[in-house]
Amino acid sequence: MGIEAPFLLVEDKDIAKAIEFAQDAHAGQVRKFSGKAYIKHPYSVYKRVKKFGVTDKNTLIASILHDVIEDTKVTYKETSDKFGKEVADIVDWLSIKGGKASYIKKMMKNAPQEAIIIKTFDRIDNLNDGGSKDWQKKYKLTTDIIRSGLKKRGFDDLHDQLIKTYKPIYGNPEEAKKEEKPKEKKETKPYKQKSEDELRQEQMEKMGLEHRGKGRYYDKNDNLYHWMGKRFKKIISIGPYKVQESKYRDEGGRPSAANRGYGHGWRVFRDEYLEKHPNCTRCGAKSKVVDHKTSMAKGGAKKDKKNLQALCQKCHNIKSAGKDDKRKAWSGQKANKTTRKYEVK
Repeated sequence: MGIEAPFLLVEDKDIAKAIEFAQDAHAGQVRKFSGKAYIKHPYSVYKRVKKFGVTDKNTLIASILHDVIEDTKVTYKETSDKFGKEVADIVDWLSIKGGKASYIKKMMKNAPQEAIIIKTFDRIDNLNDGGSKDWQKKYKLTTDIIRSGLKKRGFDDLHDQLIKTYKPIYGNPEEAKKEEKPKEKKETKPYKQKSEDELRQEQMEKMGLEHRGKGRYYDKNDNLYHWMGKRFKKIISIGPYKVQESKYRDEGGRPSAANRGYGHGWRVFRDEYLEKHPNCTRCGAKSKVVDHKTSMAKGGAKKDKKNLQALCQKCHNIKSAGKDDKRKAWSGQKANKTTRKYEVK
């Protein structure tokens, strides 16, 4: 198909070739609202770009072809073969992929200047094509993305060109910002922190405790509690030890490590012993625990080296849990390094 008027007046052969190619590609297509032949839209965008002062031929050709990849059967390769890779790259940037709004946002952020110029005048021409208020409302989101992108990237001249078309349709965006009502802040009641006395009294009532002086509080079963600043802890006695029981322990709770004789002094002794005995005496793994062969509760000496052995955590857990054949195997046999089992005599 040959070039139709008014395109016959185009003197540049490359531009004429691009117009003819676009005309063939868009054959049979018409504009959605005006009903005009579709080719008049890319030609109008080309004229706007040229009037803006663009003289780069690749940009001008791309402005004519900007819809061929997106709206016709023409491929990137075909465009590249006929008009060069640079033109094809610009047209490819102008071809929507995936979600329209998200792609335009990405394009305005990353696309080259040539594509940004063409996209701006493409949108200006679309807005001037007419259409209902519903159609204009549908276009507002992506138009605002373009407008915002131009501002962020410093294309002030292009932004001004877009605003000339934007204002009659959507109004002044700056005034619209001022008219937006600020979000009302919900009134929140100031937080009043309870004093320690109020907190203690509240918990006393909740737990049914009675204060009998000297910081001693008792419940109805005569269990003793002490106030720990933020909450009460039950105090129990186990043998010679007096232990503060946490809320997770029952009345048979275990005394703390310090109360069982494993305080700071023991920890220093333990570290020195493990440094000299780095391997578990049972399986050869890295030792983590200094174990008493005969527990202190049964009269075993605390720091007697004959009563000590270095164990890994797993072997110690097996011994402590009483799962090692009821500890019958702990009489000097070596364990199998793979199974960590012991032969009983």
